Amino acid sequence: GTTGCLMLARNDAVFEEAVGWFRDGRVQKSYEAIACGRVPGSRRVIASPIDGQEAVTRVTVVRATDEASHLRLRIETGRTHQIRRHLADLGHPIAGDKSYGTSRESTERLRALPRQMLHAAEVSFPARTGDAPVVVSAPVPQDFQDALERLGLRQGGRRTGGRPAQLR
Repeated sequence: GTTGCLMLARNDAVFEEAVGWFRDGRVQKSYEAIACGRVPGSRRVIASPIDGQEAVTRVTVVRATDEASHLRLRIETGRTHQIRRHLADLGHPIAGDKSYGTSRESTERLRALPRQMLHAAEVSFPARTGDAPVVVSAPVPQDFQDALERLGLRQGGRRTGGRPAQLR
C-alpha cells in the first residue's frame, strides 16, 4: 500500500477541526510515485471529477524513461484513490498498483514490484496555536529508492529519502 505520512486525531474535537481543515483546503499533501511509462511533459494539472466531485492533482515529472516515470504530486482535493485513479485515467497507472494498473501498461519489472509505488511524502496543516503551519515529512522507503535505482530514475545519484520522519 501507500507509505508515508498519515494524519490521526486524538479525540473527536480535534477530528472535527481537522475535517474542517480538509473541507476548507487548508491541508496540503504531497506524494512521490513511480508511474508506468513515460508521462509526457514536465508539469501538468489533472482536473477530472471522481465520483461526481471535483478532484485536482498537480503532477511534476522528476525523471522519466520509456518504461517508467518518477513523479512528485500535490493534491488539492482528497478523493479516495485520487492519484491512483487520475494516473490510471491518463494511461500511466502507479507501478505495482493491482487495482488500477493493468498488465498492458506495465513491463514485467514493474508488475514484479511488491506493492504500489506511492508515498505520502509531506503533509501540512494549521497549527492549533495559530502559528505557522505544522509540516510533517517522511523519507521515501528503501524499496521505493531501490525501484528508482533499478528503473534508472534516480536523479543525479541523489537519494530521495534517508532521514527519519520529521515534524517542522
